[in-house]
Amino acid sequence: MLVLCLLSIPSAHAQLLKASKVEQTSKYPNIMNSHSDVPVPRGADISPYVFDNLVVVYGDYGRLMYLSAQTWSYVFGYDLNLSHGNKITGLFSGGAAAAYRDGKPVVLTTIGGATIINLPESYKRITDFKDGVAAVEKLNPKTYNTEIVYINARGEEIYPDMAQKEPGYVGTFDLKTQGILSENMRAFYDLKLKRWGYMDGNGRQVIAPQFLEALPFREGLAAVLVGGKNSWDPKFWGFVDKSGNMAIEAVYQRKPTSFNEGYAAVSVVGSTGKPMKLIDKNGKDASDEFEWINPPYGGIGLFSYKDRSNRDNSGVKTYIAGSRPYRDAPVIAKDKDYFTPPEGDMQDINGEKGIIFYISPGGHRWAAVGNFDGVSNAPMGWIIASNGAHTAFDIKQTINTETPQGKVTTKDTYETRNYFYGFYNQHVALFYYGYGQAQGFEKLEWVKGFVDAGNNVAAHFTDIDYDKCDAMMPKTAQSVRQIQK
Repeated sequence: MLVLCLLSIPSAHAQLLKASKVEQTSKYPNIMNSHSDVPVPRGADISPYVFDNLVVVYGDYGRLMYLSAQTWSYVFGYDLNLSHGNKITGLFSGGAAAAYRDGKPVVLTTIGGATIINLPESYKRITDFKDGVAAVEKLNPKTYNTEIVYINARGEEIYPDMAQKEPGYVGTFDLKTQGILSENMRAFYDLKLKRWGYMDGNGRQVIAPQFLEALPFREGLAAVLVGGKNSWDPKFWGFVDKSGNMAIEAVYQRKPTSFNEGYAAVSVVGSTGKPMKLIDKNGKDASDEFEWINPPYGGIGLFSYKDRSNRDNSGVKTYIAGSRPYRDAPVIAKDKDYFTPPEGDMQDINGEKGIIFYISPGGHRWAAVGNFDGVSNAPMGWIIASNGAHTAFDIKQTINTETPQGKVTTKDTYETRNYFYGFYNQHVALFYYGYGQAQGFEKLEWVKGFVDAGNNVAAHFTDIDYDKCDAMMPKTAQSVRQIQK
């Protein structure tokens, strides 16, 4: 970044600069005016997803802690010694979250107050909860055979018809988290067949296990991966309807987006590169081929076009839902890397791909773009408006540099050391700010917290050294009920 380059110029050349003035033309959210200063273990990871109004803090040795996104106080604290066991995210969904304590799976719930439900000794492993349902590996104490059962947010077994008897050996990562409940359909994994199928909201099988991957249903269709048993066998993506029929033929080599507002983005069949296009719900082409393209969200979609004959016509562009994206649309960003394209590794916590625009109460549409955090499975970088414009969440700086001869050069730059995550239809977004010498700090310091849609800091985090966490982190054990199942 330019600011850092100026600060690292060797002394032999530094004398050539008469002055370097940095003017910050859009301001940082005022950290010092934050209502909540939240202690976290030094180096802790913060989940950008806020589900059931709870934020997950990941500490040392896989430790899990949970903050209320309303009061910014700990609901389940450091002193409870909860962990993710290298198997789950620990995110809440449908009033419950899965965790491990002393190596044993437990259920966390806030229904009726913060509660830890200690599960039976026969329960050995657990998946994350999705809309109040989790899968559990259960050991029969008499036969020592394993079975897979489903439980609800109260730790009660449900869906008896979906229990998998004697699925065979269950490795650490063989137990798969079931899908979200979308359009009354939920993907589930059969360990014996090693295939995905779908059940309904009452736990009845609707589509038999037959897919290598299965995404949530959106607008009546779900993207699924089909192919041979061997790793070298060809595999292709298509779309099934709720009867399990292949509504759109499985011919796409790369993972598509789900349908949204009538369209999905898919890879171009037979292409040696990575071009994409839109299709409609009949599988018909709905756009030309582009470097990448995103289905519309909130009435607006994005695509990237490279015009070899006219550089000024290349870059990221927008289109209105219902209209066909066209090459001569106005360019909103010259640098295609400014956006995270909806292909490659980018996907959300449910495995779906695409840039999601958050529609604020004021009607603004924003999305996090620029990078992808593979740890959190979340896009991050800048917050842009739906027309590609920068927003108040970006830090713009004007750098004026004057030589001894009096020549002044001016450079506008957007601070690249600041990372915002998306709002994901929630009221706050996670941010990381890099403060350096340009902001009056002797060395680079990272500040992290949550900002609301008005660019006000709702909470910011203060690091606590690990050897002081036992003494300084808030205690919650006295306020958390424990139930033995």
